[in-house]
Amino acid sequence: MLITYKDHMGDDLRVANAARVSFAKWKEEFDIGDAKLIRYLVSHHHDSPLRHIVFTFHVEAPEFVFRQLYRHVVGSAWTPVNFAGHFGWNEKSLRYVDAREHWMPEKETWRKQHPTAKQGSLQETLDDEKTQEQAVNAYYDAVGTAFNAYARLLELGVCREQARAVLPLATITEALWTCSAQAALWLITLRDHDHAQYEIRVLAQQVTPILEKHIPVTLHAWNEFRRSLS
Repeated sequence: MLITYKDHMGDDLRVANAARVSFAKWKEEFDIGDAKLIRYLVSHHHDSPLRHIVFTFHVEAPEFVFRQLYRHVVGSAWTPVNFAGHFGWNEKSLRYVDAREHWMPEKETWRKQHPTAKQGSLQETLDDEKTQEQAVNAYYDAVGTAFNAYARLLELGVCREQARAVLPLATITEALWTCSAQAALWLITLRDHDHAQYEIRVLAQQVTPILEKHIPVTLHAWNEFRRSLS
């Protein structure tokens, strides 16, 4: 699972200027006053200026992780008929290319179901090596069957757009993800968290150093805001 920086638009000064434009003002150089303004904006939940910084990432992950990432987007599409919703993804299409890879967990990564949190897992893994091995075997049996069926359907001449229906959520996909700084920061807040699924935490943790490089003041202010919530 990997997030790779592609490019971005805007910086810390853009955040300050997006707020300052309300007073018909604009600055060309960042100074301590802009840092104070950003801290004020973040601490008082004035998030809209953060939407004027936009990042584009390349993401490789299994489909079950992508389903959680899809919530963190910026942008919109307009059709002649109506507003079509929010989009920030262009994903590899299995209508055009064959599925090749699936998520391959190590046997020690199989975690216990949390007894009270229905959507969550415990930090501890299954009890013993034999149980872990049985879990690995069950997983690979299922995934292997699905990918073998997919390959067979293609051999028989079935079109990709129908054959893909047998593929599991473990199928690796890739996409360009475009999001605002606000969306990226909330990704870190919600997904790099003890209650988030481990696999998406792995991705969220890769975003932090990218933001640290390009919007360090905004990230620092956001982290202060996060600490105030704990």
